Amino acid sequence: MYKEIAFDPYCLSEYHYYGVLKSAFGEERGRFIVASVNQWLAEAFSIVKESDIQDVKKKSIKTYLNTLRKSKGGNTLVLPAYRNSVLDPASVENWHEWFEKQREFTDFDATVSNRDIEGALNYEEIIADCERWSVPPTIRIDRTPEDITGALLPLLRLGNQITIIDQYFRLAGNKVLHELISFISSLKSVKKLTLVTSIDTADPEKVFASEYLGKYGYLPTLNLIVAPLKFFHDRYLLTENSAVKTGQGFSDAPKIGAHSDRLSLSLCGKNEKSETEAELSSAIDRGIARVINLNQ
Repeated sequence: MYKEIAFDPYCLSEYHYYGVLKSAFGEERGRFIVASVNQWLAEAFSIVKESDIQDVKKKSIKTYLNTLRKSKGGNTLVLPAYRNSVLDPASVENWHEWFEKQREFTDFDATVSNRDIEGALNYEEIIADCERWSVPPTIRIDRTPEDITGALLPLLRLGNQITIIDQYFRLAGNKVLHELISFISSLKSVKKLTLVTSIDTADPEKVFASEYLGKYGYLPTLNLIVAPLKFFHDRYLLTENSAVKTGQGFSDAPKIGAHSDRLSLSLCGKNEKSETEAELSSAIDRGIARVINLNQ
């Protein structure tokens, strides 16, 4: 649902790429530019300054870059924690060297460049909404633990704090949760996992100790929040900078030969995400949702 994009700052030597930078990224677009923020911005400023773009247009680009600098990348530029440890940006001379080392570690979903970089998309391919660039607002997947987890992995890579809201999401015997925690354990960049459910598990500390504790090399802080049944209708997975929703829930299910055999996942808008987070906080403050700390 979300794509990590390597965006060559040299693209800003051509004005039409500024439109892509300004409009094609963010949580509601399903794409982020993955970069060392300060390094990328410094190089982008230099490229714009030396370009042949008209002065009035240069000013527009610089103003936007300043906005990104003040907001530390805003909703456009991010450096996920799992990539942050790959190398020190000061150890490389420029974005291209940083990009090549990052690509050796884990490839990007797409690369945008107006230079001769293998496999890179250019402006025409972006405008044509080619497959590597396109982010559908909704996807349909099989309700297997592997497919559900696979669709959620991009959010786990982007976020340090994960919240799953699903009134029927179980702590005990949950194959999807085990798949998610297995990936989190290998990634080691997710610091907090919160499960919001209406299933009031008997002795959840004992269940957690029996099923999870000691079975994974790394476990994040894990909180279980029990909310009233039907307090949340839709189901969500939320991070600091991304969100998806579904009406069916994140649990796996056997096939029954019906439309419901497949799960629909959709991008969640910022306003709905903020409202959902506020409602969760309010439920805790009012005492109608109970917080259980399982792993601190």
